[in-house]
Formats: sequence, C-alpha cells, structure tokens
Amino acid sequence: MRYNRFYTPVDVKPFVQKCDFSHSFGFIGSCFSDEMYSKFRRYGFTAWQSPFGTTYNPLSILHQIDILLDINIQLRYDQQDEIFFSWETSHTLLAETQETLSHKLQEKRLAFREALLKTDVLFLTVGSSWAYFLGDDPLPVANCHKMPASMFHKRLLTLEEMHTNFDRVQRKLQECNPNLQVVLTVSPVRHVREGLIDNNRSKARLIDWCHTLVAQHAHVHYFPAYELVVDELRDYRFYASDGVHPNAQAVDFVGQQLQTACFTEEVVALLPKIEVVRKLEEHNILDYKELPRIKYQILAKKEALSAWDIRW
Repeated sequence: MRYNRFYTPVDVKPFVQKCDFSHSFGFIGSCFSDEMYSKFRRYGFTAWQSPFGTTYNPLSILHQIDILLDINIQLRYDQQDEIFFSWETSHTLLAETQETLSHKLQEKRLAFREALLKTDVLFLTVGSSWAYFLGDDPLPVANCHKMPASMFHKRLLTLEEMHTNFDRVQRKLQECNPNLQVVLTVSPVRHVREGLIDNNRSKARLIDWCHTLVAQHAHVHYFPAYELVVDELRDYRFYASDGVHPNAQAVDFVGQQLQTACFTEEVVALLPKIEVVRKLEEHNILDYKELPRIKYQILAKKEALSAWDIRW
C-alpha cells in the first residue's frame, strides 16, 4: 500500500463550455440536486429548481420535464384524509380541493416552462432506479405520499425504458431550447430502505445509463458527485448522523469541485468575495448601533462587484 496517498482522487473533467453569471441553471431530481441549487443561488447565479419537489427515479424526473414542456398533459390526482395531491409531485404540494391544487400546479408549470426555455445548463440528479407503479399504469409515481403499500408494485427500471424516455424528452428539449446543455449526476445519498445490495444495483444501473447517454449525445455531460462522496471521501465522517445523507462538509467539497469544473477562473476567484457578503448578511447583530455600519459594508462590497451580473 502507498501510504503517501490515503485517498483516491476522482478525475473531474472540466466542462467544455465554462459558465459565468450570464448563464442560467436548472436543477431537477433528488435532494442532492436541492443542495447544489442552494449553492448556486448563494453565489448569485440565475438558477431555478423543480417546482414539483424532490424526485428520485429517472422516469418521473423525465416526465416532470415533459409536463413543463407540454402544459396540456393531464396530471394524476388522488386524495387522502380530504387532502389532495398529485402523483407527479413530492409530498410538499397539497391542497384541500383538486381544483385548488390543479390551479396551483398549472401556474407553476407556466412559470417554470419559461425558465426552462431560457436555461443554459440543466442538471438532472437521479437517485434510484427503483420505481413504484400504480396498478397497470406505465408511469411510475414521483412519490408514494404515504399511501398503503398494497397500492403499488415496485421494480427496477430497465436501461431500455430509461434510454427510450430520455431520447423522447431530449428531442423535445432540443426543439424548444437547441443550445441547452444537460449535466447528469447520480446522487450519493444511499437508499438504505431498499437494502444496501439493492441500492448498489440501482446506482450501478444509473451510472451505466448516464455514461451511455454521454457517449450518444454531444450536449449531455456527467458530473461525478456520487464518485466524489463514495470513492474519494469514502468515510462515514462525511455523512450525517443517519449514515445516508452527505453532511455539510461533503456537500461543500462536491460544490467546490463543481464550481471548478463549471465556472470560468474569473468567476471562481469571485466566489470568496460573494461569500463574505453572504456572511455579513447572515451576521447576528447583538448591538443594533452596529446595524448602519454592517449595512454600509454590505452595500459597498456589492457595489465593488457590480461589474458582474450577480443576482443577490
């Protein structure tokens, strides 16, 4: 064993087209996608995240893009204890009537369709190739909404159906937004409810799917978030207390790797200055006499960065 190297670094390939503050980013998929979205917004980039909430399996994620592109596609609704929900969304989107929920979701579809059409880079973070289906419905649900397990049947998605659905949706995307670049990532969050063996089967299938798509499409790329956590960090001290989710250190590490791969050197050099502003904004002021001075510092630092199109 070579004791001068206690970890195996992951080769993170830089993006072919580096990005700056003029670019727009979209994030759809698992909770790790939510973490990366928060990083991008913290640093002032134009970014949006899925209006449908956290989603894990590729078919549901692709279907969510589909229903953004085509607002005439009908959503599937159900109810539990007089609360309505949609099988296309996470458990965070609820209403007391189907009409109210339908109206809310339609508004989101219209707004985020416009955002998608203006997006330069779309990040799709897939978490699991295990999916849950209602009866004979060919579409999996995005979330089971704590409904009885007897309503669903669970299976591992095939590579063929994942490829078929991606090809269909990406053709629509290319027609509506021909310059869009797609970045695929596999979430490092472990789905231990499936069992570790089935989790690994699932992740392996997702990784295979991603790399096949990268080989087939010039506008599709891969960022190794999964490998950075599982292979380079490779230690439980980089996980939260549940042993499943990466902790703040791991998220920061992956975020730094993504920044270096994605952004121009000029932008990367600006990020520490933006972080100083954010920390000043978050500062807990005990003496309110200090408030004018802190506000002045924030305004002065933002003014010094006004040459760049930072969205504070």
